[in-house]
Amino acid sequence: MKKKDIYIYLTMSIVFLVVAIATPDGAKSYGAWSILPPVIMFSFIMVTQKVLEGFIWGGLLAVLMKYKASVLLTYNERIIEQITNPDNLWLMLVLLFIGAIAEILDKSGLSKQFGLWAGKKAKNSKMALIINYFTGVFLSFDLYLSASTVGTCITPVNDKFKIPRQKTAMVTLSPAISLTHLIPIGTGAIFISGLLVTNGYAPSGEGISAFLKIVPLLFFPIAFLIITLLNVLGVIPNIGAMKKAYQDMNNKKGERLIEVEDNSSEIAVTTEVVNRSMTMEKKNPHLINFFLPIVIFISATIYFGSDTQLGAFLTILITGILFIAQGIFTPERYVSTALDGMKGMLELVAIMAAAFVLANSITDIGFTHYIVGIISALVIPQLLPFVIFLVFSITEFLVTLNWSLYIMGIPILLEISHSVGANTPLTIAALISAGLWGATSCITSDIGLLTAYSTKTKVYDHFRTKLPYCIMAWIVSLIGYLVGGVFF
Repeated sequence: MKKKDIYIYLTMSIVFLVVAIATPDGAKSYGAWSILPPVIMFSFIMVTQKVLEGFIWGGLLAVLMKYKASVLLTYNERIIEQITNPDNLWLMLVLLFIGAIAEILDKSGLSKQFGLWAGKKAKNSKMALIINYFTGVFLSFDLYLSASTVGTCITPVNDKFKIPRQKTAMVTLSPAISLTHLIPIGTGAIFISGLLVTNGYAPSGEGISAFLKIVPLLFFPIAFLIITLLNVLGVIPNIGAMKKAYQDMNNKKGERLIEVEDNSSEIAVTTEVVNRSMTMEKKNPHLINFFLPIVIFISATIYFGSDTQLGAFLTILITGILFIAQGIFTPERYVSTALDGMKGMLELVAIMAAAFVLANSITDIGFTHYIVGIISALVIPQLLPFVIFLVFSITEFLVTLNWSLYIMGIPILLEISHSVGANTPLTIAALISAGLWGATSCITSDIGLLTAYSTKTKVYDHFRTKLPYCIMAWIVSLIGYLVGGVFF
């Protein structure tokens, strides 16, 4: 074990010991003590970047504070309680089924086949980037599928027109990260709409409808999407490191910039996704089969009243019948592929379960009510969205928590915004925008690593070339939440 890890876990042990001794048993509210579990959780994640473990430690500390010796038994009961909660279980099944659909499209070779077909339509560098952008738009229902497939398939096309791979990476990233949270069938939209239901903001089955009312207030993804398109069209020029990348490419020095760095520790989590997207079946299916699951998914979801879980389940069943009948998969291969896709989502499901336990446990010790009391007294309601976006943008830039931020933040902000009389949809949108800013700009972001790997770009080069455009979108968003909070 490294010295750093020894110090971290020694500190954690001391904190647990102090809490066990100094806090009372079974109190209804723990005042300032209730801040400790989420602070310890966040600090641990910031230092170690271990999100799941951080959530577990935070939850255990909150349970220890109130239940002392029965901490393990109570924590186990909380896990079972949260996993078996109907709303939580619905959300977990949706994500598992989405993972299965994405894997089926990957393993069939249809995702790559679509990208290659689209790439053949390019006639010049601008057209290649436009195709790059809109291919990402079309595949944006799944963040990782879009980033891995578009990057892998379009990069060779853009290389022919001497487009720096840093540019390909940014144009690939923008639709993937933005639209998956803006369209109702995107995994990000589905995830957040599920959280709105589980936290009582929307009735069961109406999460998507509630989320669609928040979509126009998601200033960062909208701004980043537009800024990227304007850059593709030449309206916004290449600046900073992106301009330098073009100069090096034109001077025939681009090879230095576009080699993949040996950084296996950073991209290990993404290689499996990319490898899956490059794996094709021996039989080449007709390209129309790529569109069938998407059409089935959309149609079934709409028909059953925006029930994405049922829509995704039926998509897997109907697509299986169609693909097996055509010989694209054998029954055994189709089932194993769907299960592989679900396995890819298990880490997120585990994080969600731990986060739900954490949220429940810190609520049990009075954290939410304590924070609401402080915010209610100190924060001007009109400035709440602005403050939320600003503060979480800073933390997310350092270490992005991705969807974990929403699991923790949404229930607290719902109560705070209601308590102080702030604009609730705008406040929730500010939190989501801050999370998307982090997922887009943070150098440790998993989607950033995946995009860099799939476009064969150095991670640091991808980070510094896209950053000026991310900052443009961030400034627009910051102004938007300030103005929106004051006037709406």
